[in-house]
Amino acid sequence: MNFRVRRLHKLGEETAQASATRFSPSIGLVPVLHWRQGFSSLGGNTMNKRIIQSAGMACGLFCMLLGFTSAQVASQKSTVNRSDMMLFQQAQKAMKQSNYAAARSLLETLINTYPDSDSVPRAKLSIADSWYCQHAFKQAKLEYQDIITFFPSRPEVAEAQRRINSIQKDSE
Repeated sequence: MNFRVRRLHKLGEETAQASATRFSPSIGLVPVLHWRQGFSSLGGNTMNKRIIQSAGMACGLFCMLLGFTSAQVASQKSTVNRSDMMLFQQAQKAMKQSNYAAARSLLETLINTYPDSDSVPRAKLSIADSWYCQHAFKQAKLEYQDIITFFPSRPEVAEAQRRINSIQKDSE
């Protein structure tokens, strides 16, 4: 068998190593194959263990990455929920103070900024209610009809329909 001297990585020691191995900083001594040797000299069991360990490590890292990104998405969603709820609460406060224009402005901001928020149907209902409170029944009716059209499965639809019926009854 032919031996040659190789310098090991970071150790600085000269050691006689078989020509069929080399040093890898991440794995240690690794068999180096000559094309004529084939894979029989590798010891398949050792190679299979390394492959399985590497695959397991890759899967573990991938799962950790997925967990981290989903946590970020959940964090962003909770921030959105707090922000849209703050706008909604400010608008409700303005409605209680009969400041309907400011309330509508806040609610429109909520709708335009957070179009996927769960608060959008309630915001649309509040906009319609602000018109209703100002006796602008045509505008209120249009807003209530929007709620029925765009959010047919939401509980706000029943209230919108009651208000539309009330507007129609009063106009007769």
